[in-house]
Amino acid sequence: MRLDGISRQRVLDLIANDTSGLLQGHVSNERPLSSKSSIRERNFLEIVDFVKGTNRLPEARGHSILEHGLANRLAVARRSEDFNEFLRGLDLTETFIEILRADPTKATEEKPSDRFNLLANRGGEEIFTLTNVKKTEKLNPLTMPHRVRCLNFFEYESIFSSVHADLSSGMRKLVEFSPEHFSPGSFFVLSGVLGYMAEANIAKIDQDFVSGTRERADGRTLCIFDNETESRMLFRSLVKALKTDGFLISEPSKAANPTRLLTDRDQSMGYVYVLKSLNPKLGGYKNLHKIGFTSGLVSSRIANSEREATYLFSRVRVAATYRCYNINAASVETQLHRAFESVRLDFEIKDASGATFHPREWFQVEIEDIERSIELVQANSLESHRYDPKFGFIEIAQASSGPEFLPS
Repeated sequence: MRLDGISRQRVLDLIANDTSGLLQGHVSNERPLSSKSSIRERNFLEIVDFVKGTNRLPEARGHSILEHGLANRLAVARRSEDFNEFLRGLDLTETFIEILRADPTKATEEKPSDRFNLLANRGGEEIFTLTNVKKTEKLNPLTMPHRVRCLNFFEYESIFSSVHADLSSGMRKLVEFSPEHFSPGSFFVLSGVLGYMAEANIAKIDQDFVSGTRERADGRTLCIFDNETESRMLFRSLVKALKTDGFLISEPSKAANPTRLLTDRDQSMGYVYVLKSLNPKLGGYKNLHKIGFTSGLVSSRIANSEREATYLFSRVRVAATYRCYNINAASVETQLHRAFESVRLDFEIKDASGATFHPREWFQVEIEDIERSIELVQANSLESHRYDPKFGFIEIAQASSGPEFLPS
């Protein structure tokens, strides 16, 4: 590049005013290296820098990937035929060269700290000997329960179909599990699977506990499940499993009495209504329903839904309406809200002015479960049931004096 007179003068001025010496040429006194030797020396000097900085050689089991790579690099260099000559060509002291040339296999390994003598040799096999553990047949793999394929399931298939039909018709119900009502011949639901206790060889046995010896009833059962499997669980283990995640199935009951005809003495006391929101923003909420009441017409109550927070400022659709006779509609609404408390949704919405509202009458529940709750209100038995989002209404078992051999 050629400079004109003005540019040349500027360069000369910069050189003249270079008080820090940044523009002065540097003449290297180091010997020129070939490309191959330069890379080799540069790589090895990284090992030298590591040793100087840590006062030790790099180890393959070091604390970082970099140290692992330097250890491998040093091992490769030691195997080269000109390693000694290569070291003498570097500007290193004899002591430092001896350190790099030392055989790593002769280095003594640092023993791990064992303040509490946990690593001492105590006989080797003693760790496989259990102490202070009572021997029990329950831990025998040959007797532990496993679900296996039921080869004679065809003998039980018809009764399972009958139980499913009774549950669908309402003749049988899911009942909260209680050991007092559990005996051979009982149907149950364990972790969502319908089961039948076909056999139970139960006997009283003495069991030792810290508090003393107690008599407990236990034994093997034969349980058939409607997924064509069977299991021979211990009775007490089965009871514990059902207490954790299970229900009993009630005995079949007679069909409910037909609806009583209205008379002049029956008094209408309002409506309980069920609504679905038409707000497109709530499409992700499955089975979202509002349960409310009104003493007048439902159509009049929801006429201004788009301007009321209780309706989420949106249009709504009537899913069901129940006219209440001889019972206050507000009381029915309160009972339903209490029953479905576990699936109540708490919204926070704002109106056009920015005011915040928290509607509390919306529930994520199927319409069939709401219809079932109305039936229970009519039968005056809603209080004796609890709602389970997975299984619907479960009758709360009442304690009673069951067979003597059953555990409490």
